[in-house]
Amino acid sequence: MIPNIKTWYAIYTKSRNEKKVSSLLAEQDIEHYLPLVKKIRQWSDRRKTVEEPLFSSYIFVHITEKEHLPVCKRREWLSSFPLNAGKSLYVMSR
Repeated sequence: MIPNIKTWYAIYTKSRNEKKVSSLLAEQDIEHYLPLVKKIRQWSDRRKTVEEPLFSSYIFVHITEKEHLPVCKRREWLSSFPLNAGKSLYVMSR
């Protein structure tokens, strides 16, 4: 990681907590992205359009090295930062 330069990282959330984590990140003014898709769900008595995460259990955060550790410590909603060769998985931006 490069200090003081924001980089996009994938974080792995607890199962089915993506929207809650998104809300908590927004409250803390942490830039993040949760891609959602609309799907029609069928129940026995009705149909409903719901928004579901495009990538189950993943949210993307745009943070600096300084912000990395405080985000990592949020264990009540964060499972882990996915690792690649022992380093946090960052996402290339164009």
